[in-house]
Parts: sequence; C-alpha cells; structure tokens
Amino acid sequence: MQSCCGWVNGSSRMVCCRDDLPRVKTEIDAMKNLSHQHICQLYHVIETSTKVFVVLEYCPGGELFDYIISKDRLSEEEARVFFRQIVSAIAYVHSQGYAHRDLKPENLLIDKEHNLKLIDFGLCAKPKGGLDNRLSTFCGSPAYAAPELIQGKAYIGSEADIWSMGVLLYALLCGFLPFDDNSLMAVYRKITRGKYSIPKWLSPGSTLLINQMLQVDPKKRITVKHLLSHPWLMQGYSDAVQWQSKYPLRHLDEDCVTELSVFHKQSREDISKLISEWKYDQMSATYLMLQSKKARGKCIHLSVPHVAEYASKSQEAVLEHSRHDAQRHGTEFTLSTPVTRKVASKKRENKENVDTESAVRGEMPFALPAPATSSAKSQTETQVPSVAFQGPAFRERQFTDVTPIKKPTNPANRDELTAAEVVPERSVIRVETQVLESWQGSGKGLVSPLAGTELQDDKVLQWAQDLRVNGETGDKL
Repeated sequence: MQSCCGWVNGSSRMVCCRDDLPRVKTEIDAMKNLSHQHICQLYHVIETSTKVFVVLEYCPGGELFDYIISKDRLSEEEARVFFRQIVSAIAYVHSQGYAHRDLKPENLLIDKEHNLKLIDFGLCAKPKGGLDNRLSTFCGSPAYAAPELIQGKAYIGSEADIWSMGVLLYALLCGFLPFDDNSLMAVYRKITRGKYSIPKWLSPGSTLLINQMLQVDPKKRITVKHLLSHPWLMQGYSDAVQWQSKYPLRHLDEDCVTELSVFHKQSREDISKLISEWKYDQMSATYLMLQSKKARGKCIHLSVPHVAEYASKSQEAVLEHSRHDAQRHGTEFTLSTPVTRKVASKKRENKENVDTESAVRGEMPFALPAPATSSAKSQTETQVPSVAFQGPAFRERQFTDVTPIKKPTNPANRDELTAAEVVPERSVIRVETQVLESWQGSGKGLVSPLAGTELQDDKVLQWAQDLRVNGETGDKL
C-alpha cells in the first residue's frame, strides 16, 4: 500500500512516502491514546487502498514559529502564558509514558482562542518499562537536540524533552536560538559544551529558568514536576500549572452522549458503547467535535440535513458504512428519516476489513520516574527500530538546510552567563525533523483535499463521507 496521507492541522502539510508508514502509525497510535487541552485533537482516521487521511483539530493561528517571527520576540508575560501551556502538555505526555522528542516552535499550533496545541508525535517513544528506561535513537531537530543525543549516548526521553523546552523558551524570549552557527558541526560543539549568550533584556528569573533547563548533565536539569510550580511560571498566577487532562477518554460528556442518542434515536447506553470503542470513525469524530463545541460555549444541537441531501449517492454509501460498523458490534444503527430507513433496509456487501483497534488507557496518576543510574544497555523502543546515533561522524548532508530568518538587532547589548560564551550574530533557523535514516520532511503530517482551508465543525464529517463514496474505502489502521 502506498502512503500518500492527509493531515489537517492548521498551516502545515507533508506528503509521505511508503517508508514513512511505520512513523505515521506511531503518530496515530499515540494520538489515539492522548487527549489533552493543549494537544491537537485527533478526530478521524480513514485508510484507503492508496491513502491515509487523518483529520485533526483545526488551528487557524498557524505555527508558534511564525508567530514569534511576526513579533520579533515575545514579552515575558506572553511567553509565560505560552510556556505554562507547553509545560502542561509535556507533563501530561510524560505521565502517559511517552517522550515527544521533537519539541520546537514549528510543532506548536495556535488555535482560535490563542492557545497552544502540540502536534507531530511521529518521533515519540514509549519505552518498555517506563520513561526511566533509556533510548538510543538520535532523532528530532539538531538545534533542539540535547547534548547526550549529540554525543550518541543512551538517554532518557523525558530529560531530552526538558532540554528542548529550554531551547524553546530561549527562542520565545529572544527571537533567535541559543545554539547557532553556519556550520552544523559547530552547532553540535556548542550544544555539547552548553555555551550560549544571554541578552540584556532577559530578566534574572528568565535567565535562571533557562539555565536550569539547559544543563549539559541531564541529572542536573530541572524536572517537569518542579517546573509545574517554578517561581517564574507562578508569577501572576495563584495556582501551579494544571497538567491533568480536561477531556480524559474514559469519561464521556453526558450532554454530548444525549445529543447523539436523540439524533440517532438509540439508547444512551448503546451510543456510549459505540463511542467508548474509540475507533476514530464517524461516531468518534462527531462526539469529539460536539465536546469541542461545548467547551467553547457553543450549541451542540445536531440537525438532520434535508431529505434531498440524504438521497445523494455519497450519503447513502456513508450511512450504509456506519450501519455496518454498528451491526458488526451487535448494535443497530439507523437514522429516522425516510431515506435512511430505505438505505438501512438494503443488503450490501461489506468491502472493508475489521479495524485493528488501539487500546485506550485511562489517565495514569502523574509520577515522575527516578532516572536510571546505569546507561550500559538501552531498552527497546516501541516505535520502528532505527540506527543509533554515532556522534559527529555523520555527514551534514543528512540534515535539512537551514534558512536564516532574522538577526538580533543589538548583538553588543548582551551579557553572558557564567558557563556561556558570546557568539557572533545569529539568526533564527527553521530546522526540520531529521533522523539518521531515510526520514525526510518536517514530520507535520499529510496532505488533504481541504489542507489550507478552515474546517468548520459541521463540514469535517461531510468531507470524510465524500471520501468513502469514490471507491476509496479500504482497510483501517
């Protein structure tokens, strides 16, 4: 099967080749198990014989990277708002046993309410035995990579994420990267030494927090647990950062279930059972969009389209597909309209295979792991096997070229940290995700027929339905 795939996640897109399928599956599996107010919500997954379409929450604000460039740099107050949301998302991801491993402004989108949403879980890892077990794959973006990755050592994923968060906060407050050079190898040398400059406009509190995250020795880095109530993050706030999910998958919203029950004229128990299967099909997508509307204070009433619209070939095919999915699990699925009753009475051959379901876990209590003291042996990662990083011996052509964006306007107006060095003028660089394999592109996702257009909640499913009637219905992930 080929894998030209389609994401809808704001302003980013990527076309995947066949070799990317394992990472596409890694991302989809992770997003099926993660539900958080600062993680881009997965709505619907459709796999055909030639394509995989993944429908995500739409974020009209685009990438945080572009937002930083448009503002030159963020004020400390605005950076604090964003960074609290980043800490909340990463604390939740770590509590579920995952390490993201590709944190950067390009992988944070801005939604309608100007809140951040974390995306791109294609390089995430869930180590066997928990986050305190070590990983060995070098992945992510070079400018955001932790020193232990650069040196080719086994590493703890959560500790590597903290380093990337330090680089990210520096970029928010300064508008350029702490480790930058025209030569990629020079960047690696600076990272391994932990040398960076401190502009004069940074407050002592900001300087201290960045220093606590950008510690070359991972054991000396601040932990996510301590970040939640760090003094810098508490300025202007009475409460610590709330990392728990507001939308745990194990808890269904009663109002949304009731609305679906009334719409489909089925019992609430039957609807709850269908939703709880979390197949990320039409039922899952409808429920999640209703939940999203309710969270924004909007009406969640579902209205039945005109009969003429249901009479179309595309609607009939989708209704039959939904009916079959429900019957496969012992539940009758009908819509009470003349046309839908006619459709439900027809016998059609099923052309789809049974889904391979992803187990949905409940939210685990957040307990930060005690880092393993021995690094002699790396644990097997749950994602596709890859070649361990071999230090600076690789060739620079294996990484995407960097694009200069801007330079600091006053390079002389900088102090240096005790362990930092003053470096020449630098520019922000957009470094795309790389690994020492055939992985290419930004890892943002896939192209869809609606990429680049705003998806209204009541239009997403219509697009998904139209896909099915063109002979593209196939196996599901």
